[in-house]
Amino acid sequence: MRLTLAVTFLLAATLLAEPTQSDRYRYAPLVSAAKLWNMIRYLHPRVTGDSTAWDAALVAALPKIGTAHSDEELAVALDDMLKTLQDPCTRIALGLPGAGVSVQSLDADTMVIHAANGDLSGSMGAGLMLKMGIPQTNYLVWDLRSSRLPFLLVSRPEIRQLSINGIGYAFRRHSGYPPQDGTGQRYYSSSLQIVEPHLAAGQSTARRSQVYLIDKDSAVPVQAVIDQIHGHTAVFSEDPPGDSQAGYTELVNVLGKVVAEVRVAELYYPDGTTGFAPNRVVLNRGQEAIKPAAQAIRSMEWGMPGERPNFQLRPSAFRDMPYADNPYPSREMRILAAFRIWGILHYFNPRVSTLADKWDDVLVELLPKFSEAKSALEYHLAIAEMAARTGDVSCQARSTQLEAIFGTAEPPFEVRFVEGQPVITLLFKQGSAQAGDVILKIDGQPVQNRIDQVSRYFAASAPLALETRLCRFLLTGPSPGTIKLTVRGKDNTERDISVMVSPDNQKIRAAHRSGDSVRLIDEKIGYADLERAGSALDAMFEKFQHTSAIIFDLRGYPRDTAMAISARLGNRNQPVAAEFLRNVVSIGASESHISFLQTELRIPRTAGQRY
Repeated sequence: MRLTLAVTFLLAATLLAEPTQSDRYRYAPLVSAAKLWNMIRYLHPRVTGDSTAWDAALVAALPKIGTAHSDEELAVALDDMLKTLQDPCTRIALGLPGAGVSVQSLDADTMVIHAANGDLSGSMGAGLMLKMGIPQTNYLVWDLRSSRLPFLLVSRPEIRQLSINGIGYAFRRHSGYPPQDGTGQRYYSSSLQIVEPHLAAGQSTARRSQVYLIDKDSAVPVQAVIDQIHGHTAVFSEDPPGDSQAGYTELVNVLGKVVAEVRVAELYYPDGTTGFAPNRVVLNRGQEAIKPAAQAIRSMEWGMPGERPNFQLRPSAFRDMPYADNPYPSREMRILAAFRIWGILHYFNPRVSTLADKWDDVLVELLPKFSEAKSALEYHLAIAEMAARTGDVSCQARSTQLEAIFGTAEPPFEVRFVEGQPVITLLFKQGSAQAGDVILKIDGQPVQNRIDQVSRYFAASAPLALETRLCRFLLTGPSPGTIKLTVRGKDNTERDISVMVSPDNQKIRAAHRSGDSVRLIDEKIGYADLERAGSALDAMFEKFQHTSAIIFDLRGYPRDTAMAISARLGNRNQPVAAEFLRNVVSIGASESHISFLQTELRIPRTAGQRY
């Protein structure tokens, strides 16, 4: 399903039930999962290229996410999804069941913190220590084996502090959203931004001698890496290290007590390496592995770190798969569609980005319509409604299914809203309708019913703009046929009329602008139909050179001549005609990871005659 909806409407539009308050709570886990999934999609430095694998991870996790009845159940379901990334730095850090943080005293001078899953609720002593500061002790061993301890609970530097500590970093940056069909690619870009490290002196904040004990599933805190490279701490590992065990992360409050930690940048050292290397791989396991760590910390003889892996230049771009083969996909794929539409517009539509929590509310409201759609019709209408809720007239939905449902059969006249009422203003061919008739009912139902039904599928920035968009499609049908209208004529008398709607009336609509496309109405006024005029601008302005005014007819779809015509109408070279905002998505931009790139559209210079 492509996210451009050009929608015409059924005479009897199918309506979906509004979500209840209980729906809002029932769908809360899915809404929170949508935010986490999209953040990883666009910011995680290893989720790039073809989206199939990350899509599949969500689809597989959705049944458990959607039926989660507690924080723990949601945490387990999301953690299963995150495990598909095979990235220890991206995980559920708080909310998982199991043992929480605990403290062990080896002797009066040595303390061991067993981080476990990072949950502090069942370990008040350890929780107070981490929140209020670890008591004075000479030696400290952090046991991070299979740990879920969020880095926020230990000393965690801000990302700009990495560079001054001799560590650079690399992160993804997206300038706009590239169309799936490949058009307009030159206007959009994704890149891997690399911030070079400074060769600074030791900046460690370590206040005591400490050692980190890890295994192959551990994520190494960034602060531990900083302290290690400055010689103030050591990392011991039970297993040979992996290249994904260190990176810069952000915490994401998912829902309730559930907190995720997500890799958003790779580490980048002056020698072209990344990640980390342990000081020592220990042979001991379990409790016995703590002993060499404690011995090393007392003697301060832990050796130099091994060789770090080389930095790997990864792709930065993404490609969302279209999945266009099934007009009515499974429930999980429909939810995936809702997640993707919401995420694309949240991150890349400048108008939607300013809606903040209101756009979250749209997902809460419409997700049940995606999930519970009983047919392709309901599913496609849900997509159309989400696009319309942006309030952006350029955001529409288009699909073969919608075209087949709403059709192209239209009446042989033009309808416009006048003082809030639909009025027949122009006849394309003679019939029972008359110019000036106010439409009161459609097939016996008040016209306001139809307006209310179809207006939810049109994006508009203001009521007047919505009326303008509705007027053409108010009476559109899926196939040729007759509709019954009740109208009030110029004499204020109501009457019933029959109107034949047909695709052929489109041709009549297009043909009613008769005569030469470029002509003189009189010696002082010129006329140009910009849909039919073509690009012979020199001849057009030669014809109009002695007129006092020109009427440019924009009732059709204009050719690509607007800027060239504008250059002939002004008296300045290259004035600014418009300013555009494009979303730039990356870390560090703001809490939402969104900043804006402002560009100007200038009218070009012209060598032709000015009007």
